[in-house]
Amino acid sequence: MSLLHVFEWPAEDVPLATRPFSVPEYRQESERRAIAKLHELVPESIREWCRPGTRVSHGKAYREILGVADEDPADLIVMGVHGRNPVDLMLFGSTTNQVVRQATCPVLAIRR
Repeated sequence: MSLLHVFEWPAEDVPLATRPFSVPEYRQESERRAIAKLHELVPESIREWCRPGTRVSHGKAYREILGVADEDPADLIVMGVHGRNPVDLMLFGSTTNQVVRQATCPVLAIRR
């Protein structure tokens, strides 16, 4: 079992990322918090018989999810889904939509 969080943020050399704070430190802290949250998702009683891997990735979310599912052959992809309106979906697409269409295993989408 693998738990994955994907960050879709601009590269450090783009103007948006040049702010008066340390972008690398901000990213490291964000990654640390994401891994801690992923770890908290699995109760200790489960950890007694299962050792899930936690990982953080960077890039387009659906590509990273599908890549990890192929790299560590997945039997099932489970995704938390945010509600989005039709205009938002038309302009930006949907990570869940891309994963469902391209995955080689079943996908379970859970609305949060």
